[in-house]
Amino acid sequence: MSKKAKKSPFKGKTGADAAKNETTSNYGYLKLPQGVGVFKPPLDESVLMDIMPYQVSIDNHPDLDTERDIAVKDSLWYKLPFKVHKNVGVDNDTVVCPTTFGKKCPICEYRKEQKEAEAPAEEIKLLYPKTRCLYVVIPIAHEKYKQEPYIWDISSYLFQDQLNKELKEDEDSEIFPDLEEGLSLKVRFEGKAIGGGKEFAETNRIDFKKRKQQYDESILDKIPNLDEVLKVLSYKEIDRLFMEVEDADEYHEEDSETNETNETNETKKSKKDKESKKDKKSKKDKKSKETVETPPVEIKRKKKKNK
Repeated sequence: MSKKAKKSPFKGKTGADAAKNETTSNYGYLKLPQGVGVFKPPLDESVLMDIMPYQVSIDNHPDLDTERDIAVKDSLWYKLPFKVHKNVGVDNDTVVCPTTFGKKCPICEYRKEQKEAEAPAEEIKLLYPKTRCLYVVIPIAHEKYKQEPYIWDISSYLFQDQLNKELKEDEDSEIFPDLEEGLSLKVRFEGKAIGGGKEFAETNRIDFKKRKQQYDESILDKIPNLDEVLKVLSYKEIDRLFMEVEDADEYHEEDSETNETNETNETKKSKKDKESKKDKKSKKDKKSKETVETPPVEIKRKKKKNK
């Protein structure tokens, strides 16, 4: 009698895992599609670029406006605004604020608690999220970049605010992301530094230019889906980082949304009771005003030691 072949438990799994790792790569809080790079604006230089539309794939896009048919699922839109909390926990992590997509955020909840407790304004300010935007851009005839899609992640203050001003002055330029009638943007970046920190690129000027070549709809197959690029941690994962509790990897993104949001009032009250007046005073003394490109200030709660 021939021996029955044993099926390996790894059959079909290792190959699937390898394929998964080939399709994405991690870049901080970004999950980049394989082969797609990040656009970093050069200092004190102009860049001609096309901002490309992508097909919205979610029902709760931050720009959603059903009355104006903006960022509706399956429509084309050109950006993904989102919020981040910086300098979270011992490793000074930057995490995407879940309120971007209408979910609860433990840091934002804690900020409200501190505000109600009349904590110092500077301490509360550190807990506010910062607004950023994701774009897909194609640099045109630039020596440092290929003419292909890149992910661009930048503070709204450093680009989108300036773009909004330009669009108000010239409504005819609103078609700039259109595939067949769009315009190129010539963006002048200026190097800025605050408090002797590292220089960053700030938009100094935006000019709309006639495109040398328009795009066919087939280009959309090469455009990354911005809705899938952000790495959004669960409520519990963010809370663990914020509380500075070890072994945060015990909590995974597989936690259901139900488990994330069904924290009882008794549990929340217990957390508050654990925070003594001495802890609060210590935090007040250690917090300092947050500025751009200055040494990071950790945003965290005091870690409790088991007795």
